[in-house]
Amino acid sequence: MIVPMKKVTILMQSKDSRQAIKTLRSLGVVHVEYKQPPKGKDVSALEDDIALIEAVAGVLSAEEFSEKGQTKEYKNLSDWKFTARHILDLRNRLNQLKDYALTLKNRIGLWEAWGDFDPEIIQSMRNKNIYLRLYQIPLKEIKNLPSQVIMKKVSSVRGMANCLVISL
Repeated sequence: MIVPMKKVTILMQSKDSRQAIKTLRSLGVVHVEYKQPPKGKDVSALEDDIALIEAVAGVLSAEEFSEKGQTKEYKNLSDWKFTARHILDLRNRLNQLKDYALTLKNRIGLWEAWGDFDPEIIQSMRNKNIYLRLYQIPLKEIKNLPSQVIMKKVSSVRGMANCLVISL
C-alpha cells in the first residue's frame, strides 16, 4: 500500500547527520531533497558521465553480450570515457551494418527472379550494339508480342513473366 509522504525537518549535529540519514534510508522512511539543487559545471559534467554510463550499460546488458563466463576485469582503465564512447560508436556501427544487410537482402530478393547473370556481359554486348532489356510482361500478353522481338522468358511470378528482350 502506498502511503502519502510527509515533510519532516530533523535537527541534529553535523557529525551525526551521515549516520542518521543512512539509518533512515535503510528503514525506507526517508527521501532526501535538496533545498537548492546543486548546480554548476561539475554537476553537469557528472550528469553527462552518468548518462554515458547508463547508455553503455544498456548496450552491454543486451542479450548478445550476456553469455556466461566471458567477464574480464580491467583494473586500470585510464580513459573510461573513451572506452564508453567507443562502445556506443561500435553499437551504432553494428546497427548501421544490420540495416545495410537488410537492404542488400531486399535487393537480392528483387533480382533473384531474373536468374544468375553477369552485368559485365550485358555491358560488353551493349558495346557491340546488342541491347538487352529486362521486362515484366503479363503471361497472357506474351503471345501478342511481335514476331521480330527476340524474347526469352527467364521466370514467372504471380502471373507475370520476367523476360529478357534483345534489340539490335
